[in-house]
Amino acid sequence: MAGKLNLTFTVGHTGPVSGQAPLLTPTLHPSDLFPTRVWQARLDPLAPHLRGWVEEVLRMRAATPEPAGRSTRQGWNSQDMRVLEQACFTSLRHAIRAACGSALREMRVDAPDFELQSWINLH
Repeated sequence: MAGKLNLTFTVGHTGPVSGQAPLLTPTLHPSDLFPTRVWQARLDPLAPHLRGWVEEVLRMRAATPEPAGRSTRQGWNSQDMRVLEQACFTSLRHAIRAACGSALREMRVDAPDFELQSWINLH
């Protein structure tokens, strides 16, 4: 695995750390505390809708240019939290609901009754 790894250790000291190299190299023990299964699916049959979805999102941004939150530094997010309920996103909503239903059944949650929350983030 390539990349950077940054670790910070504080042991009973809250002031500035001297430039001296540490004398201890701690042994790290991984813990899988929060395992999360991730499902992925290809939505190639919906590709013809992509251009219309992009145009709709750009219309949404033009109509309400101020982002709804601060989590998109220099980007934009929609105020609407039910974007998938719009008519142009019907096929995507159906695909996502079907996929969620499959995942819930896999987890042995029968007859799932759920709502989707959906919004747009542009970065």
